[in-house]
Amino acid sequence: MIIFGEVDTGKTFLTTYIVNKLLAKNLIPSVLDCDTGQSDIGPPSTLGVAIIKKPVLFMTEVEPQKLYFVGSHSPSEHFLYYLCGFTKLVKYGIENSDIIIIDTPGWVLGDGGRILRNSEIELLRALGTNFAVVLLQRKNEVEHLVTTLPKDKVIKLTVSKKVTPTSAEERKKLREFIYKKYFSQLEKIMFNFDDIKTDRVYFLTGEQLQIQKEISSNVLWIEKLSGVEGLYVVSEKFLNQKEIEEIKKIYGVKKIKNVIKNNFNEVMVALLDETHEVISLGIIEKIDFANRKIYIYIPKENLNKNIKIIQFGSLKLSLDIKEAGFVEPGSL
Repeated sequence: MIIFGEVDTGKTFLTTYIVNKLLAKNLIPSVLDCDTGQSDIGPPSTLGVAIIKKPVLFMTEVEPQKLYFVGSHSPSEHFLYYLCGFTKLVKYGIENSDIIIIDTPGWVLGDGGRILRNSEIELLRALGTNFAVVLLQRKNEVEHLVTTLPKDKVIKLTVSKKVTPTSAEERKKLREFIYKKYFSQLEKIMFNFDDIKTDRVYFLTGEQLQIQKEISSNVLWIEKLSGVEGLYVVSEKFLNQKEIEEIKKIYGVKKIKNVIKNNFNEVMVALLDETHEVISLGIIEKIDFANRKIYIYIPKENLNKNIKIIQFGSLKLSLDIKEAGFVEPGSL
């Protein structure tokens, strides 16, 4: 069962109500929380799935069995990762419960909203599920999402008049409150470059090259990327045209991807095990390119776990746990 509705329509309240009704009938439900901006199961920027075996008052009481890191509180720049996580966690919920209830974000209008919601339906169909779509609407504002579905697959409900709107600023404060709870006890952990793999970035995916003595001291790190991708160059400040042409000539390449060192600072990441399961979220303090070390703050409870992969997002969080902007996906 997947629930569609605009923001502030009571989707999570309805999810909780359905869960408790199913439990009363001796069924074991799972819930997939897809609202990366206002997460109840897991922190913002993630999808979370939970198998629920006892009644709940609020979804915030529920601990996720699995998380998937989308990389930001909005899926707008992370469509593919969002849909990969959706598929993975739906499959887990189906395999481990009698019925899965999917609580979706309120993005239902415009190009992006239509694409994501329609893609979710296509994926449920591809997974072979016998699904129903619940529409929570004030009039008919989300019916465009189900025009191709048989009528017996669609349940239409009217939004309660008791639902109150939440402003964008209130939503931001709520996200930061949840992040502060998640990151309440931070410890700094250090990774050597040779001991870790990186995901969703160019960094550490190429072959490190020696920085030649004639190269500007502005340059901190050089990798040779695959095929015609050229060089990946990290510098203190952006390379000027003269420095770019000099590096191209010395290394015999036509393309350079230039990243400045400080762009890594405060980027939120997921730390994964070797099977790509999320162990923890973290915040990069800094990367020491000279000594080949990465420093990341993570919740104390997740220390000493088998971390093998750093998966980069685009959201930045300051160390006092406030949203601090974004890096463009794919820029690192």
